[in-house]
Amino acid sequence: MEPGSVPLKPRAESFARRVVQGATLKEAWQASARAVGARVPGDGGAQVGGSRAAATPKIAERIAFLKREKASQAAPVENISLEDVVAIMSEISDLLIESAMLAEQSGHDNLSVSLREAALAHHNRAGRVQRVQGDTPNKAEAYDASAALDRILCHC
Repeated sequence: MEPGSVPLKPRAESFARRVVQGATLKEAWQASARAVGARVPGDGGAQVGGSRAAATPKIAERIAFLKREKASQAAPVENISLEDVVAIMSEISDLLIESAMLAEQSGHDNLSVSLREAALAHHNRAGRVQRVQGDTPNKAEAYDASAALDRILCHC
């Protein structure tokens, strides 16, 4: 029997699964408490509890097992085309721009600026991916950062 292949007690199993899904140790510990109806610890206690739980050999083995299982079920990288990557990057850029606009409308100017900077950087990375793909055959036709900034900044 492979180490970590046997499900744990409910709280530990919930914790392990949430860690594998990407939750922080603190978030996973708090959520696992809610899942079993236990008292939900505060942030400090949850951080300590999550760290201790993750260091427990049986839980660490279970997390490693679940990660291996998840990785084996993931789509192989060779099935993702460059066109798919470019399309995904475009969606991410659109979401970053939309998020920046919403942050600005909500009065979160610092967040808006950070999101716009992230969107600009993301646009530049997308331009490099497109050059590899062949959409822009030479550097003269490479992505123009100032034109991207004009598109990103809200002129409302």
